Amino acid sequence: PIVVGSVLPAGADLICVNFTPNASYTLAFTPANLCITITVTKDTPTINWSPSPATIAYSTPLSSGQFDATAYYNGTNISSSGSFTYYVGPVANGVLANIGTVLPAGTDQLCVVWTPTNSNYATANACTTIKVTQSQLTLTATATATAVYNTPLPNSTFTYTLTGFISGNTQSTACTGSVVLSTTAKQGSPVGIYTIN
Repeated sequence: PIVVGSVLPAGADLICVNFTPNASYTLAFTPANLCITITVTKDTPTINWSPSPATIAYSTPLSSGQFDATAYYNGTNISSSGSFTYYVGPVANGVLANIGTVLPAGTDQLCVVWTPTNSNYATANACTTIKVTQSQLTLTATATATAVYNTPLPNSTFTYTLTGFISGNTQSTACTGSVVLSTTAKQGSPVGIYTIN
């Protein structure tokens, strides 16, 4: 039976009432009943993703520290009544994100969708941002030849190495342009050691 305070499940619920007269009124009244349909909408939870994920360095894989959203309804944590799916970028066209996903450097958007297993709740989603700092490369310049005093510097005097690439990147895949090295030494400069910039 339904009484005052009863909570109906979400959906189209049929409510019926039966009237049965007591013995004093059987001559005037006959038993009667009536049914109506009432639509109960689903509860929409609030996704709590606070504080926002902390800044990470490029090549740091996503972990449970970023995948920590929770679902609340009326102040109650209902996360266990559903499951979370995370995306890089908007939910509509984002890329599925998992523990171990590596984000590009910059400010990236992370979104989450909570899908209920309890039919009384509606699907909910939320987005936040995470900052990914750039990885530091190290350029080391070397001199491959010694210039003789008062003679032009050889074209092959300067070479360099660029190190610090990660996640399978190389100079050809992660860099554009070219490195220009120079020094203050020139033909006629005094004998000595000069810095390569």
